[in-house]
Amino acid sequence: MKKRVISLILALVMVIGILPVNVLAAEPAEQVQTPQAVTIETSLDGELTDGVFTTAEEPLDVKIRAAADGETVEHTAKLDGEVLEGTPEEDGWTTYVLSFAQSGSYTLDISAADEEQSRTIVYQAQDTQDGEQDVQEHQEDPADKSSDEPMDEVLSEDTEEASTLEEAADALFEERSGDAAEQEIDTSDDAGLGTVRVIIENTTTSGRYGDFWMAGASEWTGTRVDTSVTLKSDSNAISVIADAVKSLGEGHTIYGSVGSKTEPTDYIAAIDGLQEFSSGTSYGGWYISLNDWFINESGSSYKVSVGNLQDGDEVRAMYYVSGADLGGTTENNNKTLSALTVTGATLNPSFSSATNAYELVIGEKESASITLTPTASNKNFLACVFSREVSQEEAADKTEMDASSWFCGKGLVHRGESVTVKPGDKLSVVVGAAGWPTQNSWSLSGSVDTGNPVIYTLEVVKTGTDHSADFNRFFTALEGVATVENDATYPLKVDADENALVSTNQGKAQVLSGVKITFQKTAKLSFQYKTDCVGCWSYLKVAQNGTHVNKESYSVSGNYQFSGAMSEYRTYEIEASTGDVVEVGFFKSFADDDDEEYEDCAWLKNFTVTLPNAVIFHANDGTDVTSKQDIFGTANLTKNTFTREGYRFDGWAATAGGKVQYADGAEITLTQNVDLYAVWTKVWNVTFPNMQAGAAITVKQNGEALPVSATANTWIVPNGSYTYSAELFGYVSKTDVAFEVKDADYAVSESLESAARTNVTFAVGGVTEGTEVTITVLNSENARMEPTQDGGKTYALPAGKYTYTVAAQGYKKLKNQPLTVEVGQTERTVSVTLEVSAAWDGKAVTTPAQMSGVYQIGSGAELAGFAKLVNDGETGAKGVLTADIVLNDDGEFVHQWTPIAKTSSAPFTGSLIGNGRIISGLYIDSEEKAVGLFGYVGNGGEISNVTIEGASVKSTSSSGAYAALAVASNAGSISNVKLENSMVSGGFIVGGVVGLNNGTVTGCANESATVEQNTAKDQGVGGIVGQNNATVSLSYNKAHIVRGHDRTNYSHLGGIVGNNSGGSAVVENSYNQGEVDIAYYVGGIVGKANGKITNCYNTGSIPSSKRAIVGYNASAEITNCYFLDTCGATDNKGMSKTVEEFKTLAASLGGAYENTDTYPILKWQNPNATYTITLTVKPARANVTLSNGGGALHSEKTEDTEKDEATYTYTGLNKGNYTWSVSCGEGEDDYQAQSSTISLGVADETRRVELAAKEYTVTFQLTPAEAELTLTQGEGESAVTVMPKTPKDENGKVVYSLTKGSYNYKATAFGYDDASATLEVLKGTGLAAQNIALTAKNR
Repeated sequence: MKKRVISLILALVMVIGILPVNVLAAEPAEQVQTPQAVTIETSLDGELTDGVFTTAEEPLDVKIRAAADGETVEHTAKLDGEVLEGTPEEDGWTTYVLSFAQSGSYTLDISAADEEQSRTIVYQAQDTQDGEQDVQEHQEDPADKSSDEPMDEVLSEDTEEASTLEEAADALFEERSGDAAEQEIDTSDDAGLGTVRVIIENTTTSGRYGDFWMAGASEWTGTRVDTSVTLKSDSNAISVIADAVKSLGEGHTIYGSVGSKTEPTDYIAAIDGLQEFSSGTSYGGWYISLNDWFINESGSSYKVSVGNLQDGDEVRAMYYVSGADLGGTTENNNKTLSALTVTGATLNPSFSSATNAYELVIGEKESASITLTPTASNKNFLACVFSREVSQEEAADKTEMDASSWFCGKGLVHRGESVTVKPGDKLSVVVGAAGWPTQNSWSLSGSVDTGNPVIYTLEVVKTGTDHSADFNRFFTALEGVATVENDATYPLKVDADENALVSTNQGKAQVLSGVKITFQKTAKLSFQYKTDCVGCWSYLKVAQNGTHVNKESYSVSGNYQFSGAMSEYRTYEIEASTGDVVEVGFFKSFADDDDEEYEDCAWLKNFTVTLPNAVIFHANDGTDVTSKQDIFGTANLTKNTFTREGYRFDGWAATAGGKVQYADGAEITLTQNVDLYAVWTKVWNVTFPNMQAGAAITVKQNGEALPVSATANTWIVPNGSYTYSAELFGYVSKTDVAFEVKDADYAVSESLESAARTNVTFAVGGVTEGTEVTITVLNSENARMEPTQDGGKTYALPAGKYTYTVAAQGYKKLKNQPLTVEVGQTERTVSVTLEVSAAWDGKAVTTPAQMSGVYQIGSGAELAGFAKLVNDGETGAKGVLTADIVLNDDGEFVHQWTPIAKTSSAPFTGSLIGNGRIISGLYIDSEEKAVGLFGYVGNGGEISNVTIEGASVKSTSSSGAYAALAVASNAGSISNVKLENSMVSGGFIVGGVVGLNNGTVTGCANESATVEQNTAKDQGVGGIVGQNNATVSLSYNKAHIVRGHDRTNYSHLGGIVGNNSGGSAVVENSYNQGEVDIAYYVGGIVGKANGKITNCYNTGSIPSSKRAIVGYNASAEITNCYFLDTCGATDNKGMSKTVEEFKTLAASLGGAYENTDTYPILKWQNPNATYTITLTVKPARANVTLSNGGGALHSEKTEDTEKDEATYTYTGLNKGNYTWSVSCGEGEDDYQAQSSTISLGVADETRRVELAAKEYTVTFQLTPAEAELTLTQGEGESAVTVMPKTPKDENGKVVYSLTKGSYNYKATAFGYDDASATLEVLKGTGLAAQNIALTAKNR
């Protein structure tokens, strides 16, 4: 740089020619020849800034001309060393066309008559150039004096103390080095580029889930470093962070890659062991902010050479876990400020995100130095200060305020920089100008808001405006009664057009804009309101002392009193006591990016208060003196709190000696203040000191029972005549015994006499000798009676009513049997006989026998054995019920069941055919995530034709858990399952038949199994299925669907399905007649709906605020659904019908229903319904039989000779189990027969059976054992190698599974002669084991 300054000085000396000779050399003056005066001009010279021309034009036309002693001379031009070809003009200029490959700095060298000069050209692409050009046009360079002053004056000022040219150059360079640093950067000398503040911090990992640290790293939190880093010409945001880490010394690291541990160039992966992605998870990493803005490109893009990293900047590296925890989120386009800090002036009014116009009050000063520091609500958007007024149009114009104007725009005030202002000046804070970069753009998939910048305007004034007067006029009527405080963040502002206050939280989420009213006196507040918003979601909120008092009025189901688009104002009133705080405002639920001013808001006006009338209560010789109750119009009197020793309070009189006019707590209507006086009556204590403990005593006067006092068995009464009655089990009762109370307390001395007792002996039969029998006897008060003798079989019982229970291990319990003992009986024998219980004992596990590969299950122990087989790995097991199964006797939930296929990793893929049998007493009370008869049924699994009754299934897990009576989670086929007299309760997804369905549920019925969700979760609860992702059809529910928790704003409850989830979820041909409780989303058919719902109806009771068909329709196609007009709710997704209309509705519902004298039923519910079974078999010549235990059934047969298939159709079949068999083994045919069972009861059934060739097991024994065997079928090129069934073992044994036909084998072994032969596998007999012994070769 110094050499270039010397060259510049020498060139200027030659042009001007006025410097003293002795400055140039020590030679005598006459020896110095006058040099030729050479000038070089370019068309750029008038637009240079610090010797640099900045442009966004490409290609760029440049004109150059050179002259020596006033005469034009030839010249040469080069751009970065490459010679340029120019076009000469008539006026001596030559035009050159300059092209630039990319943004950057280029040198234009020009030589003429031994003179060489250069110009620096900085080319920047259009998206970053315009803003910088504005700055260069408006910034003044104090060192650039050549345009105004002669060069000799410049030199004389700058080189006063210099004695040589080099010293003068040194002085000039030192003065101008700071200003010229960006003119031409010399990497050998970076002095004058300034410093940046670098902060590295971790404020987010403490207490958070995740392994954030590299192996061996020491954990740290807080600020790691806060230091100043000197800028270099090649500095960028990444490099200065790396420099800050290095300043900490040995042991501190920063990596661009955790794996390779390389230094960062454009990405930071770890700093001092704190690494990205939390050890393999998808969250956590390092954010970089530049002047409190989260940059939208790599930190290496923000650098000195471009100008977007400058002296005084603040670079901060921060570790994030979620992104939003640092103040930046791509979930919204919020372009407001969350704070605006001002020094040197007072902001008027106080800052609020919703207020965009302010005054900067500086007092009586003529000017002030101020600093503005904005903080963006969403730090993904830039917030910049300008010392001029920026219009909305300019900020929204990407040309006017382009992508570089945030760091070099016209009037830009650098962050932290002070600016001198005077009254009348206007400044602007711009957030998210349209042309500015933003990190939001990478995540919102094009929806990032680039067209709506937010501008805050600040005008400098000496004295601030009182903004409160216009606001306070709305609350004039509250003066002296209450004080009003506007919200600081989203205050109400005056809407002059409406003459009302309007909310200012448009476009925000989960925030309130309103006022807080604190009452100094008891009063009734009244105001008018109007809203303009989407119904229910956003609403007017009124809270009293923190409690939301109008919350019942904005339920999602559709009470729109406090929300929606209102054309007229409505009135709201609320009573408040002294000290109460009432908050009134507009609550904004969702952040809608297209909100406009005065949309999605509420207006409030006409605030008034009414003071109450008062009731003054007088104690009238009682305790205290007076008390007061404020009443607005009509109210109930406050309950009396006065007492008077020895007296009873009877009510209130209008005078001190008057009669009772108002009972305690009576209703009163006031138009003025009134006085009421307590009326007292002298009273005495009536007690029963000798009465047996526990006796029930009643005291009456004139036949009416009197209340007992707070003291047990004590009545407080005035003088008069009374009766008492007393009774106690085992004693003779007393009835209506008279007594008199007169001017004194009265003690009843009598007690009860013991009643005669009867010896009752229980004779228990039906049990084997030695069996322990337990007898429990309870009296009418449910008290347990104790036996007297005979091992607990004899009881001395007074006359009365009892119940008894007899139990013995292995026998059915005889429960709550009635027993009456009459007066006068002395002895009595009660004979009972116990029956042997068929219930499972909870321990026995028996492997059921198999028949044709199907397990025959006839007891609880065998069902437990089947469960063990599946849970031990035989997940494809097939079972059939041969008898009813009792897991626990009726109501005796003792033995807990472990679900079949209890883990998701091993789902059940076999079948369980119920054969119409009943499984009763199923009992589960567990914290497991999948509870039911089955846990997980996988693809191909089948459960059918079974009834579950008397069951109790409960899951207490509330996260990712599924509960149901039949199957917790299904991906198979569930059909013809009925539920009766049962209960299922879960904490997450709960269904009657299936919890989570990813398969098919068909023909299932919930007759009376209550379905309950026992924790507050936003999940599905349904009578048939909790959450359906696939198909539910031909099913019905008549049971109660219960919200088993106190949170009405949780859970999705539906009569059939709680949550129909996903586009492929279908609910069809199903109906609900059961009651559904109130919850968040409630529907008679589905709680929350996606997918498709068709041909369904609801007659069950639904809360009036909910929906008769679908509680909330997310995106479902809902067709042909109906509901009873008196079910309690309506629904525009269905059609209302009367009871009479339902009697003939079957045809409208489609072909799955038939009419009855009340409501349609599904056709399969008709016990006389008939069905069709269709069997398609291959080969067509196969023998087919179908029977139901009574011989083969006849069918119609059709053949397709082209496909070699035959179809057998069996019609008119009743409900039941049918067995089919297909075989083909006559003549040359040799197929493997197949058979299976079909359960009819819901719909027609179709099966396709394709027989496979019968296989025979053939064993080959090779000698020697190391010999290799190749087995083929066919000849020549068509020969196919047959693979073994099991590989050869160490003894040379190999097993094949072969069908009928001819085979060729070849056996080989090293050192042995090969052996080969043709073998024939015969129908029926197969092939005997083959011993192949190879012969050793001669040696």
